[in-house]
This record gives sequence, C-alpha cells and structure tokens, in this order.
Amino acid sequence: MDKINLHRLQIFRTVFETLSVTEAARKLKLSQPTVSRHLALFEKELELNLFDNVRGRLEPTWEAHRLYDDSNGLFERLQTVGSSVESIRRGSGEALRIMASNALCMSILPTAVGRLYHEIPDLDILVEGGGLRAQLEALREGTIDVGLGGTVASSADLRQTIIGRLPLVAVVPLTHALAHRTVFDLRELENHESVMHNPNAPMGSMIEESLEQRGIQPRRALSSFTIPFAIGLARHSRLITMVDCMTASFFAGEDMKIIPLSKPLHVDLAMLELSRKPSRRSAILFRDALADAYRKASKAFVY
Repeated sequence: MDKINLHRLQIFRTVFETLSVTEAARKLKLSQPTVSRHLALFEKELELNLFDNVRGRLEPTWEAHRLYDDSNGLFERLQTVGSSVESIRRGSGEALRIMASNALCMSILPTAVGRLYHEIPDLDILVEGGGLRAQLEALREGTIDVGLGGTVASSADLRQTIIGRLPLVAVVPLTHALAHRTVFDLRELENHESVMHNPNAPMGSMIEESLEQRGIQPRRALSSFTIPFAIGLARHSRLITMVDCMTASFFAGEDMKIIPLSKPLHVDLAMLELSRKPSRRSAILFRDALADAYRKASKAFVY
C-alpha cells in the first residue's frame, strides 16, 4: 500500500464514532451503499478487518481502535493546512513591493495592480516610481520585490522577464514644421532642436547609440530624465522628442502628432527580480496581469 485514501479514512472514523453505517452516511451526507462500499474498499486496501458484525451491531476490532487512535488530530491538522492555503491565496500577511518607471506608473501599471488586487485581496501592494538604477539598487538591498521598466545587461543575480516590445516614435506639436510627415528620419534631429533622454537609461542609451552609429549629432535643446515629461517639454517648447509608442499613446494628446520612424527602433518592457529568490505566486500573477494589460493597451498604440 503506497498511501491511505483520506476520504475513506474519514468514512472509517465516522463509522467508528457512530457504530452505524446509516448514521455515518447521514453525518457525511452520503448514501448508505456508498459508505458501505468505501468502507469495504478501505479494509481491502489496508488488508485489515476493521469491524465485526456481532448480532447485528458493528464492533470495532483491535486494529480499528489502533488506527483510530493513531489518526486522531489528522483532520484537524489538515483543516489548519487548508486555512493556511486559503490565507496564501488571499495574500494575508504578504506584501509585494513594486518599483516601476514613471511612464508605466501612469499608464498600464494601475490596470495590472487593479487586477492583482482582485485576485489576491489581502495582499499588501506597494507601488513607487523609480528609474532602472534605483530599481536595481532597491532589488539588491531587498527593499522591493519587483522592478519594472527597461531591460538590463545579463546579470547572474537578476531574473529578467520580457513583457513586450515597444517601437519608438517621434512626437511633435501639430504646429511643428515636421507635423505633416508620415515617417520620421532620424537625420531630422540634426536640423531641428529636440528634447533628448537620459543617456544612462535604457531608452536614452539606445537612442544615443543608434545616432552615433549613423553619425547623427542631434540638436539637443532640452533633456528629460522622465519619459512622459519629454512630451510635455516638447509640447510647450514646440520641439521634437522621441518616446516609445505606449508612452506616446497615453500622453501625446490631440495637439501632438505621433510619427513612426523610417528605420524602426524598439525598447523592451521587462520585469526584474532577484534570481536567488523563487518567483512568488503574487509576482507571477502580477506578471500575467501586466502582460495582459500590455496586450490590451497595445491595440490602441499609434505608430
């Protein structure tokens, strides 16, 4: 015998306590033939005789007394485990600390967090904004569980999950000389002043490297270390900027023109965790909620 059938053990214990198949069936809300059948199968599986029929009454055998005594408290312990599982499902006593780029905090992140809240209602969800450098520092210090933003170079202590790929687009005011264009050539950055990004951040680094490879020297008029702010700076300064299509779709507004690049560039949206820690259920559900929010939002992307 490899294992004991807990359902049949419960039936045995109820029959032992009531000394009646009929009464046991009533308490367990089963039919009398079902209780009799399971009891017979249990005895066969254990290769033990548990009850004798003495003048029409059930009499537990010595083996039945021993099994009953040894299984005392088992179902109470299982009930405790069941309560623990339900507590885990609801996130009781657990927190998920998230740091995300400001662009995500103001776009798809609230949607993902809302879904996570309904799936794990007792989970303590903490969200703050921060760039990649701050995310890596906080992850390694153990002050957050998940970072969300751009990708990083491969590192043994990090687990990186790609959520989606975001094409870059140019964003210009409708009053700008280039607003009539259907595609944007990066060389236009040599002829028109622009709002550029932090060269140490994933998007800024990628744009700078691409421009260097093409021998393009942009006319940097303003710098923005926060991606959504670049659109606001471009709007009020009547300049060009480049952002990912998701940020453009959420923040450009009707007074700005979104123009796809003539030679596509992309940034990846990634979720970061420490590799030495296993993925928690809450983090996995958050990742799935975020991926779903990204897929739904991507249908409205303009690029």
